[in-house]
Amino acid sequence: MDTLPSDLFFVKLISLIAILCLVRSRDDYILYALIQNIATIGNYVLNVIHLRKYISFSNDKLHFKKHLKSIFLLLSTTLAISIYSLLDVTMVGAFCGDSAVGYYTNVHKIINTLAIASTSLGGVLLPQLVSY
Repeated sequence: MDTLPSDLFFVKLISLIAILCLVRSRDDYILYALIQNIATIGNYVLNVIHLRKYISFSNDKLHFKKHLKSIFLLLSTTLAISIYSLLDVTMVGAFCGDSAVGYYTNVHKIINTLAIASTSLGGVLLPQLVSY
C-alpha cells in the first residue's frame, strides 16, 4: 500500500497552520469553514492528479443517459431519507417547544450511539461466531 503523498500532507499542514493563526474567536467560524473547505477541495484535486498515475481516463466510452434513471432514483431515496430524518425534530419543535427538542435530540443521540455500538460489536464478533 502506498503512503500518503507529501503534497497532501502539506495541504493538511497548511490548513492547520492557517486555522491556528487566523481563527481567533468564535466569530471567525466562517473563516474556519472556508479554510476547511479549501483544504478539502485541495486534497480532492491532488488526489485526482495522483490518481492519473494509476488509472487512465477517457471520455469516449461514457454513456450518461442510460444511468440517469438509476441516479435519480438513488437521489430521490436519499433526499426522502434526509427529509424524514430531519423532519421529526422540526415537528417536535413546532408542536412541543424547545425543551422537548432538547430531550428528544439527546435521547436520539443515545439510541444512535447504542445502535452503532451494537453494530460494531456484531461486526467484530461475527467472524468468531462463523468459525464456531
